[in-house]
Amino acid sequence: MGFHRCASVADMEPESVCEVVVAGRTIALARDEDGRFHAVDNVCAHLGGPLGRGYVDGDRLVCPLHSWEYELRDGSCAMLPGFCLPRFAVRIDGDDVLVEVPDPVPATAASTTE
Repeated sequence: MGFHRCASVADMEPESVCEVVVAGRTIALARDEDGRFHAVDNVCAHLGGPLGRGYVDGDRLVCPLHSWEYELRDGSCAMLPGFCLPRFAVRIDGDDVLVEVPDPVPATAASTTE
């Protein structure tokens, strides 16, 4: 695992979200109403909507397809109690927003039988 630069603090206003690709993985990077950054999986639990194309309302991330809501502080889903989006650690270094993601799993060769 490692931290990867994915945005500048100055590029994101409070209550905004965008999609970023970090180490080959698409993540929803959000900034809540208090200016804190959060990084969560980009896929909504409902129908797989792209959360990074949604919007932030206070401290919630809202899916653009059917308005499912997720708490940014812990990834919990208002519409699906007990479910939480995978979250990623965020660190600020000067003007850089850094997100920690797991290293990608190496692809394995498919075995064939003859």
